[in-house]
Amino acid sequence: MSFFSTRRERRLWLWTLAVVVAIYSTLGLARKLSDLLGDTGLGAGFFILGCLLVVATVVTQGLKTRPSGTEIVVALGVLTSYLLVFVRMAIPTERSHMIEYGVVDECIQAFLPNRVFDPTDMLFNTLAAVMAIVASAALAWARRRRARTQAE
Repeated sequence: MSFFSTRRERRLWLWTLAVVVAIYSTLGLARKLSDLLGDTGLGAGFFILGCLLVVATVVTQGLKTRPSGTEIVVALGVLTSYLLVFVRMAIPTERSHMIEYGVVDECIQAFLPNRVFDPTDMLFNTLAAVMAIVASAALAWARRRRARTQAE
C-alpha cells in the first residue's frame, strides 16, 4: 500500500520537500545575504523579480484553459485581497512572507543564532498560508462551477 495515490502526487510531494529543504538550508546565510543585498541596493530588485516570477507562474498555470467569468471574478478578488494585506503591512520583511511562505518557519528560528523567534511573525506566516489555501479553494470552486455549467 502506497502513501501516495498516484505517481504524480508522489513526485509533487518530493519536489515540495526539495524546496522546503532548500529554503531551510539557507537560513544560516540569510542574514549575510540580506545585508549584502541591502548594502548594494539589489534587495528590492530581487524582491520585485521574485514577485513577478510568482505572478507569471500563477498566470501561466491558471490560464491553461480559458477562464470563465466566475474564475476571473474570483481571481480578481484574490488579487485584491493580497494587495490590500500587502499594502497595509508596516513591516517590509513581512510583506515578502505573503509571497514566499507556505510553511511556518518561526520554530526553527529559535535554534539559529542570527534569527529571531517572533510570535507576531508566526501570525503573518499563518495568514499567508491561510490566504494561499483560501485562494486555491476559491479558484477550484470556480472551476468546478464552470465544469458543471458546461456539462448541463
